[in-house]
Amino acid sequence: MTSIIHFILQQTKSLEGIQLIIKMHPKDDNKEFYKNLIKEENSDAIVTMEDKADLYEQLYISDLILTEGSTVALDALIFAKKIIIIDFNKRINPRSYYYNASDIVISEKADFIENFKKILTESNQKVKNHRKKELQKKFFYKIDFEASKRISEILSYSL
Repeated sequence: MTSIIHFILQQTKSLEGIQLIIKMHPKDDNKEFYKNLIKEENSDAIVTMEDKADLYEQLYISDLILTEGSTVALDALIFAKKIIIIDFNKRINPRSYYYNASDIVISEKADFIENFKKILTESNQKVKNHRKKELQKKFFYKIDFEASKRISEILSYSL
């Protein structure tokens, strides 16, 4: 995970108008490690901890969500955010919700910056937005008392 963060900091630090927010996993308490990594890369990224920053506030202000394999992608789907899944280790199951909910899955480092810029600036994503809306209806907005069952199905595909 840290090598991915290191890589993303390196790739994005030359981009203007980009503010990275690194949301630590709730079980990760090594904020100083991330701060040192940011300092080492001369980045202006921000590190947040789960108990100090509200996930939904962060999603609300975000234009794009990058994740390697987190259920935060599900939350981002609810907020209709652009989602990039990083799969450099090629471990994500193609049937998982990631492949359906994400705007793109990047599995090669050489493709990262081009796709990052494209997704960030792309405004016409009608096909993807339609698919995301279908997933939102299917998994989050049905009022049939089966939401927990659907969420568990989504998560089981990811394992």
